[in-house]
Amino acid sequence: MGHGPERTTAAAWVRLCREAARRSVDAIVVAGDLVDEGFAVPRATRALREGFDLLDGIPVYAVRGNHDWEALPALAKIFGDLRLLDCDRHGWREDELPGGLKTVGWGFSSRHHDGCCFVDAPRLGGRDRLGVLHADVGSRSGRYNGVTPGDLRDSDAAGFWVVGHVHKPRTEATWCYPGSLQPMDIGETGERHAILLDWTPGGGFDVRTPVTIADARYEIDRPDLTGTVGEVDLLARLSDRLESLRAAGVTRVRLRPTGRVDLSPDRWDGVAES
Repeated sequence: MGHGPERTTAAAWVRLCREAARRSVDAIVVAGDLVDEGFAVPRATRALREGFDLLDGIPVYAVRGNHDWEALPALAKIFGDLRLLDCDRHGWREDELPGGLKTVGWGFSSRHHDGCCFVDAPRLGGRDRLGVLHADVGSRSGRYNGVTPGDLRDSDAAGFWVVGHVHKPRTEATWCYPGSLQPMDIGETGERHAILLDWTPGGGFDVRTPVTIADARYEIDRPDLTGTVGEVDLLARLSDRLESLRAAGVTRVRLRPTGRVDLSPDRWDGVAES
């Protein structure tokens, strides 16, 4: 909560909690950046309180991200059902979720972390465990705990990893970026959702169909307008395209048309205003 408009990000948290309560999940897992320390924490606290009231005892487990490394421990003291899965300083921590699911977590203890947390990852010898961490998946470089896909694939610390930091969702065989619950700006295109994760003791993890939480979806569309003749034809084509995007759930779109159009330059202003 905090990167985008307060209305949307705070409301997305409340919708998540309502959906979690409806499905009677065992727990919610947050891989960092639950709040933004640049955001007014009292307003975030109000939204968190509303969500925890809806959860009615369902616990929330979280690691600290680079945006909430200071705020999250303070919030955990306010909300008893918010539990930290990482250490007070850079380091790993083992825990156990309801139902006996063992976890291992790593989170930030400052704004940046140069290096890779897997350098000192525990050797736990068993993949029937959920890993939760905040990291920039790609290479072992950068200032935000750079890890490689191979680190996540080959580590014996966990059988599946829930990773936070990148807003765009991505799911692989042994790890996922759930992404943000809500698009933060027009550049964050595509669907936004939560991941529903099933665990069977001894049987591993199953990432089920994503659960849509966002009430907004942004897209950048590049319609080919080749063959368009005149202002009326152009407006009709654009209107049809926008209607199809609206039917697909898109709430805001940035149009970047392509192709050659038979329309005099002085008429473009009128089209834009329409």
